[in-house]
Amino acid sequence: MALQLEFPQNVILIMATILGWGVVFYLILRQYKKMKEKPVLWKMLFASLVGIFSTSGNFIILATPVKIAFLPLGVWLLYFFLRNGSWNTYRKFAWIGFLSNYTFLGTTLLAIMLHQAVYDQSNPSTYLANTEKAQIVSIHPSASDVNWDYIVFENRMHTLELKQSQNTLNWYYDSNVVSEVNYGNERFPYALIGAKSSWGSGYDTSVYLEFDGRGVLIQTPERHYYFRSEEPLMDVEVTAREN
Repeated sequence: MALQLEFPQNVILIMATILGWGVVFYLILRQYKKMKEKPVLWKMLFASLVGIFSTSGNFIILATPVKIAFLPLGVWLLYFFLRNGSWNTYRKFAWIGFLSNYTFLGTTLLAIMLHQAVYDQSNPSTYLANTEKAQIVSIHPSASDVNWDYIVFENRMHTLELKQSQNTLNWYYDSNVVSEVNYGNERFPYALIGAKSSWGSGYDTSVYLEFDGRGVLIQTPERHYYFRSEEPLMDVEVTAREN
């Protein structure tokens, strides 16, 4: 198939995929009913599936990598083997298979737009819908002891505000090199594990908490989000740090 997109447990994408296959089977059935001389069912389905194979190009649409079909390799392959036989019987099914690439492209783009409308990417609760079983893990020597209470965390999440995060790459380099003085000043020395994103969103995230307990860095496969709260999200002993 020319289109490949991975969104684990993405309910909207699953529904869109089912819709896409429904449209394809409807077109196959409609073509089957229009034919006076009925083709062999398994050959009809096989021709449709082979027709899906194509040469495709990679594109970024709505911040999502997709593949758009160009050359109908499956159609050409069927023509090569059936040109002296039943090509006229099965060629329309092969073309339906090829055009199904665009059907799936359309339903996928529809799913992306619906997903963005249903799940607010600027809202931290989208990625942290349930923290009941979450745990704080120290991932850097500079981390202090913390007192974690998921109820306090969830109650104060509404105070989080999305901030500009262009400097996150600099934060990483400042603390990554062991020999540098800033190595002891890791900005996000805590990882939050076990938190669940909104049901059906399919978001696979990594969550890090700032050294003072007021900042949250959420990383998805596509981008990162930095949220900041005026109130501490957890009890942490903050020590003086070098600039």
